[in-house]
Amino acid sequence: MIAFLTILAGLSLFGTLATGIATGVTAKTSFCRLVVAHPELANAFPTPMRGTRYGPIRPSYMQYLKARRHLALPEAELQQAGEEVLRLLHAHAILLTLTIVLALCRGVQAMF
Repeated sequence: MIAFLTILAGLSLFGTLATGIATGVTAKTSFCRLVVAHPELANAFPTPMRGTRYGPIRPSYMQYLKARRHLALPEAELQQAGEEVLRLLHAHAILLTLTIVLALCRGVQAMF
């Protein structure tokens, strides 16, 4: 049982890393396209200060997506890009939670 949990935890960790990287890359490209299409938003997404720790995407990107402002854009492809980034963020959060739970379960199993 411990070997099974270890394999599952490893796979979920790999999935967490992969979705984190995919989320970061997708967010960067979709927000670059957004700024090109709407230059007035160029100052809406500042680069965080050096040494600031954050998740797979910038805090300014996260605020924009959480407010669902991408749905008010006239371009359907930018709306879809925003939804794709949100889906990747949700998948990343789920896999991260699964990794933590599996690691804890494995630790509990190893104690007994």
